[in-house]
Amino acid sequence: MSVFGYVYKISYDKPTHTMFAEFGSKSLTKGVILRLTSDEKLQANNINFQDLKGHFITVTGKIIKNSKGEICIDGDNRKTSIIVQQSYAIN
Repeated sequence: MSVFGYVYKISYDKPTHTMFAEFGSKSLTKGVILRLTSDEKLQANNINFQDLKGHFITVTGKIIKNSKGEICIDGDNRKTSIIVQQSYAIN
């Protein structure tokens, strides 16, 4: 499944070294969460995780619902692909 959206929140969990990017419509209170432990796939798009907020991304991968009921995609899965639009979104 492919999901396209605006990255409106990024966070980092230090104990697990996991990065989270929430994306979707800016008007949603919930979007899709992209989970990564390495920003290697983002670097292929010439961007690092800290600069991802404000970009539109397309993520193709397996969509799951976690224990909190959130919709997630595992960015570390080798079959997951991430495409980052190089222009910033206009608010």
